[in-house]
Amino acid sequence: MLFLALLGLLAIAGPDAHARVPGTRLRFGMLESQLLGLGAFADVKVGDAGAMTTRKGPTKMFGIPGDATLYLTDGRLARVRFEAAGVSPHSRDYAEDQLRLLHMVRVCQDVPGKQVCDWTGGPVVAHVEYANQLLDVRVEPLALPGKR
Repeated sequence: MLFLALLGLLAIAGPDAHARVPGTRLRFGMLESQLLGLGAFADVKVGDAGAMTTRKGPTKMFGIPGDATLYLTDGRLARVRFEAAGVSPHSRDYAEDQLRLLHMVRVCQDVPGKQVCDWTGGPVVAHVEYANQLLDVRVEPLALPGKR
């Protein structure tokens, strides 16, 4: 009976519920209180948040310092946007190498003056844009069939 209850909980949560945000200490599904324990994330309003609650603060992704905007649904982390300025091509290449080590697959678009790539692997998808030493990364759990 306990096994059936556990199996039911796993089916509800889905495999993306606790996926790690690559290059960070964040996990999708983390409670807002857990996120606040990791850093100073202030309440902010963001135009693309819809009904989500958003918080923003300093963090690192693959060792690159920047700011993360955390999007929360029902008090849990649902989406992350990481932005950093002054990112060298070497640091960008390091982050890409780390994504490859995570067995993520890259598909890039041909955009003049900008590198735009989508990385997909395991339970997450990351949209990465890089131009003029500005790095913009948006990460969310990969949608499962029948979800969203």
